[in-house]
Amino acid sequence: APTRSEAVLLQQAFDVMTSNARKEFGGEDPCVMAKEAAMQCQPHELLRCIEPEFYVLDVVMTELVKQVKVGCAERGSILEQCRMRILNMFATTSLGLQQISYHWSKEKNEKERVQQTVRPVNLENDELRKRIAAMDLEMRQYKAATQQLEHALGALQLGEKKARDNDFKGRTAREEKMLDELREAEDIKVVLQSKINILEQQVRYQAAQEQVLQLQIDELQARVRKDAERLEQMGENV
Repeated sequence: APTRSEAVLLQQAFDVMTSNARKEFGGEDPCVMAKEAAMQCQPHELLRCIEPEFYVLDVVMTELVKQVKVGCAERGSILEQCRMRILNMFATTSLGLQQISYHWSKEKNEKERVQQTVRPVNLENDELRKRIAAMDLEMRQYKAATQQLEHALGALQLGEKKARDNDFKGRTAREEKMLDELREAEDIKVVLQSKINILEQQVRYQAAQEQVLQLQIDELQARVRKDAERLEQMGENV
């Protein structure tokens, strides 16, 4: 039958193995470190801390089963079943933590990848907005110049009409100059109107591009939010 000295030796062996396990962690208590890892959602660190403890418990419980079986086979059998259930639960928990850690890391990497994708799209969108603003300013300037020319054209056309109404037979040098200015102003107006039309088309094109980019940004941001929610849920499960 097991003696008291065997129990004392087993206790000493348990203390030694526990002390050696602490030495692997720089003298810190692995259980305390495991709790901290769990609070910080670090599955790999949690497993690293509890695996040595489970190993020590398995060794001690195996010896206890042997000693108990000598005095009572039934008690030893029940204790062995408990030991195996505990080991199976630990193995299942370990596998679950590893899977969670894998998916967590995968989601984190995907989130970083999406953020890296969003960043240049945002920069491109900002650049497009700047270009659209510059085009709008240029178009307003052209329209202002066109309005000034229209006023000048109106004044020239009025002067020409008065000259015709006075029924002058011969055109003076001043009238000839006025007609030249009128034709030149009309040519400038046509050119400016053409530039305005081109700018308006460019603005519409850039605005369409901005809308496409904004849709891409919205889609990517939605993915980031969804990934963040999944990461948060996985962290709570851990």
